[in-house]
Amino acid sequence: MKITNRQITSKKDWLKRKYGITLEERERMLKRQNYRCLICGIFEAELPKKRYKNGILKPDILNIDHCHATGKICGLLCCKCNRLLGNAKENIEILQKAIAYLTHYKKEVKSYKKRESLVEIATKLQG
Repeated sequence: MKITNRQITSKKDWLKRKYGITLEERERMLKRQNYRCLICGIFEAELPKKRYKNGILKPDILNIDHCHATGKICGLLCCKCNRLLGNAKENIEILQKAIAYLTHYKKEVKSYKKRESLVEIATKLQG
Protein backbone atom coordinates (compact mmCIF):
# COMPACT_ATOMS: atom_id res chain seq x y z
CA MET A 1 0.00 0.00 0.00
CA LYS A 2 1.37 3.40 -1.01
CA ILE A 3 1.60 6.07 1.68
CA THR A 4 0.37 9.47 0.52
CA ASN A 5 1.92 12.85 1.29
CA ARG A 6 -1.27 13.71 3.22
CA GLN A 7 -0.77 10.68 5.52
CA ILE A 8 2.88 11.64 6.11
CA THR A 9 1.96 15.26 6.85
CA SER A 10 -0.76 14.27 9.33
CA LYS A 11 1.63 11.85 11.08
CA LYS A 12 4.31 14.56 11.26
CA ASP A 13 1.80 17.02 12.72
CA TRP A 14 0.54 14.45 15.22
CA LEU A 15 4.06 13.55 16.42
CA LYS A 16 4.94 17.21 16.82
CA ARG A 17 1.72 18.04 18.70
CA LYS A 18 1.64 15.00 20.96
CA TYR A 19 5.34 14.38 21.69
CA GLY A 20 7.20 17.43 20.38
CA ILE A 21 9.33 15.39 17.96
CA THR A 22 9.61 15.13 14.21
CA LEU A 23 9.14 12.04 12.10
CA GLU A 24 12.89 12.13 11.43
CA GLU A 25 13.64 12.13 15.19
CA ARG A 26 11.38 9.10 15.62
CA GLU A 27 13.25 7.35 12.80
CA ARG A 28 16.59 8.12 14.51
CA MET A 29 15.26 6.67 17.79
CA LEU A 30 14.12 3.57 15.93
CA LYS A 31 17.55 3.17 14.32
CA ARG A 32 19.34 3.64 17.70
CA GLN A 33 17.13 0.84 19.10
CA ASN A 34 18.06 -1.40 16.16
CA TYR A 35 14.40 -1.25 15.02
CA ARG A 36 13.34 -3.24 18.12
CA CYS A 37 11.10 -2.84 21.17
CA LEU A 38 13.32 -1.90 24.11
CA ILE A 39 11.68 -4.50 26.38
CA CYS A 40 10.88 -7.67 24.44
CA GLY A 41 13.13 -7.05 21.43
CA ILE A 42 10.56 -7.67 18.69
CA PHE A 43 11.44 -5.95 15.42
CA GLU A 44 9.01 -3.27 14.30
CA ALA A 45 8.73 -5.10 10.95
CA GLU A 46 7.58 -8.27 12.80
CA LEU A 47 4.64 -6.58 14.54
CA PRO A 48 1.25 -7.93 13.50
CA LYS A 49 -0.93 -5.89 11.21
CA LYS A 50 -3.64 -3.80 12.81
CA ARG A 51 -7.20 -3.73 11.42
CA TYR A 52 -8.81 -0.31 11.49
CA LYS A 53 -12.56 0.42 11.75
CA ASN A 54 -12.76 0.87 7.99
CA GLY A 55 -11.45 -2.70 7.56
CA ILE A 56 -8.04 -1.70 6.23
CA LEU A 57 -5.06 -3.70 7.52
CA LYS A 58 -1.92 -1.65 8.19
CA PRO A 59 1.41 -2.62 9.72
CA ASP A 60 1.65 -1.73 13.40
CA ILE A 61 4.50 0.47 14.61
CA LEU A 62 6.38 0.73 17.89
CA ASN A 63 4.70 3.10 20.35
CA ILE A 64 6.39 6.16 21.75
CA ASP A 65 6.66 5.52 25.48
CA HIS A 66 6.78 8.62 27.61
CA CYS A 67 6.63 9.64 31.25
CA HIS A 68 3.09 10.81 31.94
CA ALA A 69 4.29 13.16 34.71
CA THR A 70 7.02 14.95 32.73
CA GLY A 71 6.15 14.16 29.11
CA LYS A 72 9.75 13.05 28.54
CA ILE A 73 10.13 10.38 25.84
CA CYS A 74 11.68 7.16 27.16
CA GLY A 75 11.85 5.01 24.02
CA LEU A 76 9.88 2.95 21.53
CA LEU A 77 7.93 -0.08 22.74
CA CYS A 78 5.60 -2.59 21.14
CA CYS A 79 1.95 -2.29 22.11
CA LYS A 80 2.09 -5.27 24.50
CA CYS A 81 5.12 -3.97 26.42
CA ASN A 82 3.70 -0.45 26.51
CA ARG A 83 0.45 -1.82 27.96
CA LEU A 84 2.41 -3.93 30.45
CA LEU A 85 3.96 -0.77 31.89
CA GLY A 86 0.65 1.08 31.81
CA ASN A 87 -1.22 -1.74 33.53
CA ALA A 88 1.44 -1.74 36.25
CA LYS A 89 0.96 2.03 36.52
CA GLU A 90 4.67 2.38 35.65
CA ASN A 91 5.31 1.31 39.24
CA ILE A 92 8.65 -0.44 39.69
CA GLU A 93 7.52 -2.10 42.93
CA ILE A 94 4.53 -3.72 41.18
CA LEU A 95 6.78 -4.96 38.36
CA GLN A 96 9.33 -6.34 40.86
CA LYS A 97 6.55 -8.18 42.69
CA ALA A 98 5.35 -9.59 39.37
CA ILE A 99 8.89 -10.84 38.63
CA ALA A 100 9.14 -12.40 42.11
CA TYR A 101 5.74 -14.04 41.61
CA LEU A 102 6.72 -15.46 38.21
CA THR A 103 10.08 -16.67 39.51
CA HIS A 104 8.48 -18.44 42.47
CA TYR A 105 5.59 -19.77 40.38
CA LYS A 106 7.89 -21.22 37.71
CA LYS A 107 9.97 -23.05 40.34
CA GLU A 108 6.89 -24.34 42.17
CA VAL A 109 5.09 -25.52 39.03
CA LYS A 110 7.98 -27.84 38.15
CA SER A 111 7.50 -29.73 41.42
CA TYR A 112 3.72 -30.15 41.15
CA LYS A 113 1.97 -33.00 39.44
CA LYS A 114 0.60 -32.16 36.00
CA ARG A 115 -3.00 -33.00 36.93
CA GLU A 116 -3.28 -30.22 39.55
CA SER A 117 -5.37 -27.26 38.48
CA LEU A 118 -4.15 -23.69 38.43
CA VAL A 119 -6.49 -22.94 41.36
CA GLU A 120 -4.79 -25.66 43.44
CA ILE A 121 -1.36 -24.35 42.52
CA ALA A 122 -2.35 -20.76 43.36
CA THR A 123 -3.80 -21.88 46.70
CA LYS A 124 -0.53 -23.65 47.60
CA LEU A 125 1.50 -20.58 46.61
CA GLN A 126 -0.61 -18.30 48.81
CA GLY A 127 -0.62 -20.67 51.78
